[in-house]
Order: sequence, then structure tokens, then C-alpha cells
Amino acid sequence: MNVMRKLRGNATGGGSPTATGGGGGGGGTVGTTANGNISGAVGTRVGDEISTATTDARIQISLHTLKQLFNEYTHPKEALSEHERDMKLYQMLPLFCKVFSTCPAADMSEKFWDVVAFCQQVSRLMVSEIRKRASNQSTEAASIAIVKFLEIETTEETSSGWMLLSTLNLLANGDVSLIQVMWLCSSGGKSAQTNEM
Repeated sequence: MNVMRKLRGNATGGGSPTATGGGGGGGGTVGTTANGNISGAVGTRVGDEISTATTDARIQISLHTLKQLFNEYTHPKEALSEHERDMKLYQMLPLFCKVFSTCPAADMSEKFWDVVAFCQQVSRLMVSEIRKRASNQSTEAASIAIVKFLEIETTEETSSGWMLLSTLNLLANGDVSLIQVMWLCSSGGKSAQTNEM
């Protein structure tokens, strides 16, 4: 009898306040936790979208700057010495790596129409730098000089040889026409260069 009364009491709300309150409190906690999780998830997603949008905007700015610099390089307002041209090309390498290190290699030609000409100039520069360090030296000394040139010094972006190598590595993942340009420059040297600008 007592058991039946207790069961009826619980069913009609006459049970232990602690049990009912605990149940109600538990429900409130679940609701709060669920809302908190939803808010957190939405906040994370919005944060990720903003971060992605910011990154995309930076990449677009870098791409625009790269195109502008290469146009100035190929159509200079006044004649440039070989050293000046090389320095201008070195300035573009961090931009190129920033833009194309995170996008599919197949997008290179679409995003950067001058990529073949750019590849030709970068390949020419690498050949020139290697020859410069290999000339008038023993094989061992030349090897050491070349390795030192290609290593990271303080940071990646300030290490000319490393940035040159990184750029060629990205270009090597591109269209077959880029591979052909690299091969021509490495095998033909000056004959593969574009007209002096």
C-alpha cells in the first residue's frame, strides 16, 4: 500500500521536492549546456569563416602585387642592370610562395597568366646563381658554396637561395610547360633566356 501511495504521489507531483527539483534542475542544466555548445559551435564557425576570408583577402592582395611587380619587371620604365633585375625578381619570390603554397598547382596558369615567363626568369636566375658559385672552384668548394646558398639563413623569406628553391619546387608541380621551361634553362643556359628587358 505504502509503495502504491508513493508511486501515485510521484505521478501527481507530490513526491520528494528534491527529486522533482533535481529533475527540473537537471533539465535546466542540459538546456544551458546545449545552448552553450550551439553558441560555441556557431562562434567557432563564424571565427573560422572570418579567418578564411581574411586569409583569402591577403592572398588576393599578394597575387595582385606579384602581377604588378612582374609587369614592371618585364616592362621597366628604364633599362635595368642584370643585378637590378635579379633583385627585383628576388622580391617577388616570397609573394609567389605565399600565393601558391596553399592552392592547387593546376590553378597557377589561371591565377597568374605570366607564370611561364616567370618560371623562365626564375629558372634562369637559379642557373646563374649555381654557375656563379661553381666557377673557378674545386668540386668540393663549389658544392659547399651551393649548399650554403640554398640553406635557410635567419628566416625563410630573407634566405634568397631557399626562396628560389622553394619557388622552383612549387613551379615543378605545375603544368608540363613549366617543366619544359626549367629543363631548357638548365640545359641551354643563355639560349633559353628571354630577350633582355
